Amino acid sequence: MPVPPLRREQLDGILDRLDTTGIGRRDLLKVFGAAGALAAAGAVAGGVGRFAGEASASVVAHDKVAILTNSRDSEYSITWEAGGLAAAKQLGLRAVALDAHWNATEQVNQFNQISGQGYGSAILLSTDGAAVKSIAKQADRTRTYMSSAWDTAPWNTPWDSAGYYAQYSQADEFTAESQVVEQLLRSIGGEGTVIRIAGAAGSLAEEQRRTAAEEVLAKYPKVRLAGSLNTDWSPQQSQQATGALLSRFPDTVGVIAVNDDVATGAVAAIRGIGKAPGKDVLVVGANGSNEGINRVADGAQLATTGNSPAYCGFQQVTRLYDMQRGWTPDPAERMLQWRAILITRDNVAGYQARFVHQPPDRQVNATLLSRVQSPQNWDTQFLTYPIVDLERQFVGLPKPAGWTAPQAWLDAKTDGSFERITALYRDHFRSDPLKSTPDHQGRQI
Repeated sequence: MPVPPLRREQLDGILDRLDTTGIGRRDLLKVFGAAGALAAAGAVAGGVGRFAGEASASVVAHDKVAILTNSRDSEYSITWEAGGLAAAKQLGLRAVALDAHWNATEQVNQFNQISGQGYGSAILLSTDGAAVKSIAKQADRTRTYMSSAWDTAPWNTPWDSAGYYAQYSQADEFTAESQVVEQLLRSIGGEGTVIRIAGAAGSLAEEQRRTAAEEVLAKYPKVRLAGSLNTDWSPQQSQQATGALLSRFPDTVGVIAVNDDVATGAVAAIRGIGKAPGKDVLVVGANGSNEGINRVADGAQLATTGNSPAYCGFQQVTRLYDMQRGWTPDPAERMLQWRAILITRDNVAGYQARFVHQPPDRQVNATLLSRVQSPQNWDTQFLTYPIVDLERQFVGLPKPAGWTAPQAWLDAKTDGSFERITALYRDHFRSDPLKSTPDHQGRQI
């Protein structure tokens, strides 16, 4: 059953009660619209957490979290932000969400602003790695917990900070990209011309996905990667890049899009030359964004990787919530990744029902994610494990002069901590992402 949209007077009431400089009217609608069905008034109000009027006069910093996104131009970022807001709602936090408009300086300034306003934590979908490194230094100075997803400065990790850079997290890019590229190459019969529409050159996610794609392509000598162009991750630039490559290589039968926003542009370009995506040219993406999932369901896109953008926001907010309440992570769990699911028409219905047809606050159970709220029966809800191999993590990115491995990482490698944490998280992967969101007892319908 579709969720009714907000009436203007309901939205105005929410905006009047937002804590500090938060989401504007258009942005709030965009977040909860593109993230998969507009939430009802109560869900949206809760999504931005408890409001200032509901708190006591002496507000403590650990009741407030900031959600700093790179740009609301992409569906992934919008849904990640909505997941963070939904987690804050479930955990009783006040939250503010800010858009950096792909400007690293603006994002650093936003962090400085919120840390000065009494926010005890911030999750970050970074504009670039340099911003993460700068923010991590400021976090240590101001004792503001922060968590970064998907990007960080080359060879800079949470272990390099004094402790307030609490966590780095991402989906397991190598496994996910390998699966989706393999699916494409098998589907074209192991031969023919393919093109790749890439992300921002030199970014962490792009380097990881490029490496994984090249490793799979090397196993198929009859497949020709005819060309590749970098983009800014947006559908608009991706459509232009795809169109340019299709005009040069009209025999193209497959497109490797770096993510689903890029796949949106690729599909539009294919249609623009009068061909049918899903028939004449097969397209694969990544991330499990709503538009990508819906295209897989209707056949316009061959496959994607279901890592749930909302889940990333949930995981980050929950980790900071726990730390601010006295839980201390093992050093081996400071960098984490989760296993994305290869999504095809065979299994898309389950993912679509949970992560597309429900609003973000119903997609993940933050209470079960929390080590504080659920100390015995915590449930990762996606298979999660530590990032161990830094050479592979930062593939293609040169080490800074004088770089040395963090001592905490070296200790975790030698004392068996990574193996122990891997086993612990495997033990607490207790619900199926392709089934309904678990309730507080961990039950799924």
